[in-house]
Amino acid sequence: MASRGGSEESVEQSRSPIDRCVCANCRRPGAPAQHGWLLLTEALLLALAALSAAFDLDRIAVAAIVLAMGLENAVFQLDGGAGFGLTYVAGALVKVGQLLAAALTGGARFGWLPNLVLWAALVLGSLCGALVYHRIKLAVIWFGAAAALALGALSAAHARGRH
Repeated sequence: MASRGGSEESVEQSRSPIDRCVCANCRRPGAPAQHGWLLLTEALLLALAALSAAFDLDRIAVAAIVLAMGLENAVFQLDGGAGFGLTYVAGALVKVGQLLAAALTGGARFGWLPNLVLWAALVLGSLCGALVYHRIKLAVIWFGAAAALALGALSAAHARGRH
């Protein structure tokens, strides 16, 4: 791939590991900074959901969760295009199959591995979430809110440190 004025590699190296993990194919200017704010907004929505659930406002809790998952998918949007929905476990597994087939026919040898790790993380997260939900019901949302807050804060701090 041709370099865009020699700066594409330096832009990639200046991105935090979180930004590289969150959106490895995203090349939009300012995208890493936006990721932090999107994740922080997702954390606030999940905290709203958890608080709503605590006060038996389940409809508000579910609405906040739906909005938060939409934001999660926006973080993974690729170059302003369709991206892929992380809330779809089967989609991640299909991508593993496609990239594995490409690897077997001369493509990137381990290009499928990040998608397999993503799929495994989705499955593991689902299992852990189900087990904890069984014990504490919708209060489990606090874990998601905390994770989104931590990742968003790290991403925003890294983006701010570069400017």
